[in-house]
Amino acid sequence: GIVAGSFRQVLSHLSRTNSQLQLAREELQAVFDCAGLGILVIDRDQRILACNAKFREQFAVGAVDLAGRSCREVVCKSDRPDRPCPFLHTLQTGEAFRSPDWIVGGRHYDIVETAIRNQAGEVTGSVLVYSDITERIAAEEALRHSEARYRDIFENTSDLILSARPDGSLEYVNKAWCVTLGYSQ
Repeated sequence: GIVAGSFRQVLSHLSRTNSQLQLAREELQAVFDCAGLGILVIDRDQRILACNAKFREQFAVGAVDLAGRSCREVVCKSDRPDRPCPFLHTLQTGEAFRSPDWIVGGRHYDIVETAIRNQAGEVTGSVLVYSDITERIAAEEALRHSEARYRDIFENTSDLILSARPDGSLEYVNKAWCVTLGYSQ
């Protein structure tokens, strides 16, 4: 009777612990999935342990189970081990790594990687956070082209153009202004 009672108590504790772990796992997954950035967790062999919904969206993998697959295969769409991977640095050294404009699949990403360590301090994997910056890069490029167009228009017009600061000092004068009035830039 004592053994049976003890066994029943252990099973009851185990059941409560498993329920609490499941709840914690579901809460963590909810936080993981609502992040606005793609998150990928890999082991030392660059095998996928977990990823969130945004990562699946960014890399068009849908509901496919990615656990155990190579991140090269999923992210780079390549299983070629000869292709250099910038993210090996964190796995090898434990130091955080950032790639501010990493291009894959025609998209631009700002990626930050941080090591995951065990209790002994050894690197067991890493977490990569993918921020899709493709639209920002396109907007910056469009702005550069627009500025170049306007600069060309201002410099090559025959009209005199100047910009003055509130104190009256000149901020900008175009070539026609300088030539007409006999000043150097």
